[in-house]
Amino acid sequence: MEVNRVDEGRRFIKSRFFRKKVLIVLDDIGHLDQVKALAGSHDWFGDGSRIIITTRDNNLLDARIVNVVYDVCLLSEDEAIKLFHKHAPRHGMPVEEYEMLSKEVVSYAGGLPLALKVLGSFLRDKDTSEWKSALARLREIPNSEVVEKLKISYDGLGPIEKELFLDIACFFRGKKKDEAMGIFDACGFHPIIGMKVLIQKSLITVSEEGTFEMHDLIEEMGHYIVRGENPKNPEKHSRIWQTEDILNIIAVDSMKENDIIEALNITFSEGECPPSLPKVLANMKELRWIWFYRYKATSFPRDFQPMNLCYLGLERCSLEQLWKGYKDFGQYTSWVELFKIYCRAHDVIHHIIPAEATPSEPAADKGKDKADDPALQKRLDSIVLQWIYGTISKDLLITILKPNSTAAQAWKALENIFIDSKLSRALYLENKFNNVRLESFSNVSAYCQELKILSDQLTNVDAPVSNDRLVLQLINGLGDRYESLATMLQQSTPLPDFYTARSKLILEETRKNQSSKISTDAEAALNTQTTAATTDRRHLPPPIDQ
Repeated sequence: MEVNRVDEGRRFIKSRFFRKKVLIVLDDIGHLDQVKALAGSHDWFGDGSRIIITTRDNNLLDARIVNVVYDVCLLSEDEAIKLFHKHAPRHGMPVEEYEMLSKEVVSYAGGLPLALKVLGSFLRDKDTSEWKSALARLREIPNSEVVEKLKISYDGLGPIEKELFLDIACFFRGKKKDEAMGIFDACGFHPIIGMKVLIQKSLITVSEEGTFEMHDLIEEMGHYIVRGENPKNPEKHSRIWQTEDILNIIAVDSMKENDIIEALNITFSEGECPPSLPKVLANMKELRWIWFYRYKATSFPRDFQPMNLCYLGLERCSLEQLWKGYKDFGQYTSWVELFKIYCRAHDVIHHIIPAEATPSEPAADKGKDKADDPALQKRLDSIVLQWIYGTISKDLLITILKPNSTAAQAWKALENIFIDSKLSRALYLENKFNNVRLESFSNVSAYCQELKILSDQLTNVDAPVSNDRLVLQLINGLGDRYESLATMLQQSTPLPDFYTARSKLILEETRKNQSSKISTDAEAALNTQTTAATTDRRHLPPPIDQ
């Protein structure tokens, strides 16, 4: 029988299997609508029926529909070896070598049945030397068939979730979740919803110690995606996490502008940091994240203009100042942001902005130990003041230099010189825009109107807000009441335009208000009936004694 429409299929299934005891397997479900179309309700089938749903997304297993959820575990070593042997029998290979190589394959697959099946089928007719060669290759280049099948989960993510996943796979596996979330938030990813999606799709987990974890092959899949169609051209990768890759970029493409690389996480060995690295950094225009270990340059180049940089991490580095000379007015905003990032990295931000505490240390508790040592505080302030003086021109230095000045006073003096009314207005509007929340407004329309007004005002002071950023800010300010809609909007590819998102939000508000009104009316009616019944009983004649 050919079924052309979903409603036809639903009617057929309900009539064909009504009151019949059935076993139904819905495999690899990607959307809740598929479940509703194929097995919409328990009363479609007879008593004792069993419906088994397999999915990569735990969020689809709605408690109102699904009675029991079973998380499929990875295979134990014994189970994994049995499955692998089933797909790759020995075929005359010496027993000892066969067992040893089998264990290497099983270790690589990490108990993942899909990988064991694919690798077993690939090695099935190979001899000992080919097995060894294949294993050596796997350590460098993952099996494309395995990766492409795992990649299905990645392909189903929204654009923000994809960015979060790739950052974790390349940089944050084994790192503290709280620290990473702060960086993601600074990058404008609004990560709370995105992290929930990644966990529900079993792409990442959070350990008891609060660190990000993932399966080895999932991590490899992330690396595979970043390398894409240019595995041998690291200058075309969005993320760089291996020292050899940055060295290759320096050797091959050091003078060319790069608008692809977004993040660097590099550890240099002693004497390995090349002198031309600062120039290469200056050519990377889209950097939003940097972490260096043993960066030997004493400053960044003057033409280093990281307009998108939201995190700068430096450990055991030789940096003495951010850059030599003074950045002109056009670069003042980026200078301020980079200087603040550098101060936060060294836990001295309060020396230029006294009211601000570092993310890892609440303002109320800030510096309990350090505050007891005035000499240390004075020395730290002098260091920050030296950083400020080291980044400005001689005429500016003469202008702001005063006896016994603190870092905060010097910072404020520069601010007064360079921030004109237009830039001040932009900074004020930017802060206001980033802190708009639905809870502050009586309804969704007023909330959306405020966001659009602020967006237009920012455009008028040469600080335009893109549609994607406007929509993401709209999502970020919604709160728990609209979590489902927020997730749906954030996973849309591409993100909807602002007015489409606004319309969906207003419809959802209307639906919720109507549902709430119906519940309130029903409760009021029930209370009225109860009161009436009580009143009626009071007017009944007393019972007659028998």
